[in-house]
Amino acid sequence: MFKRNYLNTALVATSAVLLSSAAVAQETVTGNATVNVSNAFTITETSGIDFGSLRVFTDITASTGEVVVTIPGNTNPMTLEALVAAEADGNILAQGAPGVYAIAGAAPFTPLTITFPSADTVTLANAAAPPATPSFIVNFDPTTTYIVGGANDGQLLVPATTDLTTDAAGEVGFSLGGILNTNAAATATYADGDYVGTFSLIVNY
Repeated sequence: MFKRNYLNTALVATSAVLLSSAAVAQETVTGNATVNVSNAFTITETSGIDFGSLRVFTDITASTGEVVVTIPGNTNPMTLEALVAAEADGNILAQGAPGVYAIAGAAPFTPLTITFPSADTVTLANAAAPPATPSFIVNFDPTTTYIVGGANDGQLLVPATTDLTTDAAGEVGFSLGGILNTNAAATATYADGDYVGTFSLIVNY
């Protein structure tokens, strides 16, 4: 009996020593974690939209008609329409060209969206003309905008889809057409010269 108790006591004592030794051998290391956020990308205007050269007639005594000039974002020529020819009319003397924009540094194979300026908020004015000279009104929207590059190169922009999608390098672009109107409420004729304006396009994920 004595020997059995002695053996049990020795085993318990040995186990305690082993457990104590395991706790003493514990070490701790500090780990590091990093992440880089890169939400930014670049968008560059390769060339601005150009409505060419026009002859424009407006009847300042009957201010209801407009001349409407449309530039498609593809290779089709721009067109001119007189809504009321007796009150406003014109001719295209030289063809214009759409604006071209390039996007780079975005996430690969990722859709982007374009927010166009609000309707009738962009004007082109002739700074060298008399103050009464009317401005042109320009509108931009998907109906005249085409995709450049990526999987949908050459397609008309359709905002309800994800067709403006970057390629493997995170690049894509678009060709911006537009619709230019004479000012139906004008009380003066359009003077010769260059009409210039600026606008903002917002592109985001």
